[in-house]
Order: sequence, then structure tokens, then C-alpha cells
Amino acid sequence: MEASRLLGVSRQFFVNLLERKEIPHHMVGTHRRVYLKDLMMFKCSRDRARRAVLSQMVQSELEAGAYDVVPDVSLVNDFSVLLDACAVVPISLCDLLLRIAEDPAMYKPKWSREIWMKSPGHFREPVLLPPEKVAYRIACMESAFPEAMISGHQPITDSMPNDPKDRHVLAAAVYGKVDAIVTLNSRHFPLHLIQQYGIDRLTPDEFLVHQWSLDSSLVRCRVVKQVVECRKDMATHIALLERMVPKFAALLRLAGDTESDSKNS
Repeated sequence: MEASRLLGVSRQFFVNLLERKEIPHHMVGTHRRVYLKDLMMFKCSRDRARRAVLSQMVQSELEAGAYDVVPDVSLVNDFSVLLDACAVVPISLCDLLLRIAEDPAMYKPKWSREIWMKSPGHFREPVLLPPEKVAYRIACMESAFPEAMISGHQPITDSMPNDPKDRHVLAAAVYGKVDAIVTLNSRHFPLHLIQQYGIDRLTPDEFLVHQWSLDSSLVRCRVVKQVVECRKDMATHIALLERMVPKFAALLRLAGDTESDSKNS
């Protein structure tokens, strides 16, 4: 099996890991060779570090009282999704979206530095996060998913046909060859404009419903872990999600009711 696919990263990103000596390797002629045990040791270490840093990110905002705040707004591993800043403002939703990107991953998250740098208001205004908290969350996300960063798209930004304020987002999506953009801002991403690039537009609710249809057991397992680690109860958590992703929350509630009926019968 190709090593980069086992890690869920691109070939170039894998080569960069080898060049930085993060994974031991040796040369056979002009080809790099990696022992499976070294690859698996790196994967296990990466997965533990990823979960640890994301848990720290969530814990930080739990302590700040931001976990339950929702802004007021009107199983294919190769499926890649660009997460627009507005879609990951609520830490509870951001946490869930990134949990289902952890191994075994249901999709590959993508973003660009410009998305974070040009959208600080998305993070600060609805939840009143101070700049240092915004920077900390972004640093945690980038540390957990270093392969998610898209760069090199700047030359095509001005040629994008969508709203000028979000051309950098579509440019990153096109350059990064993503399958979809997850966003709440449908006005800046008209389907007839972005679908010419083979890119779909999904709300967080539509995206999570899609993931549920692929593997409801795995998605529910991630939600249960989220509830346990954040010291919530499922009913309260579903009520929180209902304010942001109502169709997905309805699926969770129905699954819980079905499970209860099965135990009682």
C-alpha cells in the first residue's frame, strides 16, 4: 500500500515529512524506502498528538464559556472539503467537523492561511473571542492537520467569478482540487459559478447529513466521544447542534430513540 495513502496525505506532503526526517527512511537507488513499523509508529504518534491538541483547543473554549455559543446566522477518504471560516466559528461544530476527519477519516479538511487571516471577524464578533484565542484555535487546527493547508493559489484569485470578498476562498478550493466548500455564505458562492470547477457547495448541516449517510455508526461514535470528552449529556448536546445543524441533529435524535426502543423491546 502506498505510504501517503495510509497516512491520508498527498505524495508531496509525505515527501516533505521524509525530507524533514520526521519518518526514518533509506535510499534504494533513487527511491526512498520506509519500513512499515516506522510508518505505523509515526501514524500512531501523529493521531495521538492530533487528538491531544484538538482536545486542548476545545477545553480552552469550554473554560471560556464559548462551547454553547452559536452565532446568529440567517466514507470516502479522498473526499476533500474546504472549510470556510464562517462554518467553523462555533467551537462545538468545529470540534465535530474535525473529529470526523480524524483516522479513520471520512474526509480530508482543507483551508488556506488567507481564509483565517481575512476572516478574523467571523471568530471575534459572534462569540467575543479575543485575538489571542482566535490565534490559538487556528494554531491548534493547523497543528492537528498540517496537510490541510492550501497555498500557491494567489495568482488565480482575481480570475475567480464569485464575489470579490470571497474570491480567495474559491481560488484555494480550485487550486486545491477540493470536492466541496462547506460554508454558510451561499450568496458569495453561487452554485452555477462554482460547479463549473467541479466543486459543490454545502452547508455544515448538509455536509454532516451526507457523512451520516455514508457511515452513521462511525459518525455517531464520534459524537458520543465528543459528548463524553466535553462532559455533556447527549440530549443537551443534540439540542445545541439543533441550533446549527437541525437536520443532522434530527438524525442523531432518531438514532437515539431507535436504540432506546430496541433495548426496551
